[in-house]
Amino acid sequence: MHILSNDVFVVRPLFTADADALLAAVLASHAEISAWESWCVPDYGKQHAVDFLKVCEQGWQQGSEFSCGIFSQADASLMGTVALNHIRKMYNMANLGYWIRSDSTGSGIATRAALALATFGLGQIGLGRIEIVVRHDNLASRRVAEKLGARAEGLARNRLLLHGEPKDAMMYSLIPADLR
Repeated sequence: MHILSNDVFVVRPLFTADADALLAAVLASHAEISAWESWCVPDYGKQHAVDFLKVCEQGWQQGSEFSCGIFSQADASLMGTVALNHIRKMYNMANLGYWIRSDSTGSGIATRAALALATFGLGQIGLGRIEIVVRHDNLASRRVAEKLGARAEGLARNRLLLHGEPKDAMMYSLIPADLR
């Protein structure tokens, strides 16, 4: 199943067979990712990747999260990930997250992949709201949310934990009408 396929990349579900590709992407971008994501620990290794990918596969099977890899059409390398997670069925909403490998940033890949997954979530899954929670000083991720057409709803104090420390975050949202 492909969420999006174009001349540059494919967005598709992640599988445990993608462990080497995920590990390579994380290690190539470790300094940049770890500045924004607590899961990107100093000793990130293959077992971390395998464990994460098992959760991804299980999430798709259960409909509890939808994590995708963004794979290069040229060499099948992993360029990043995009995910709908923290799904709250009672409120018909989810979180949208994304990261792009450092050598693939600045080309609009995050925006196109995130838009494809948001469209999937608001359309096929039938979500009524998608939230994008971004550290207030992560300007690149904030630009992606804004390019998607997400509406900034304000600064949420101590909304995120980064390496055990509370951080302020900007809250963005997408609803079905935003994609029309």
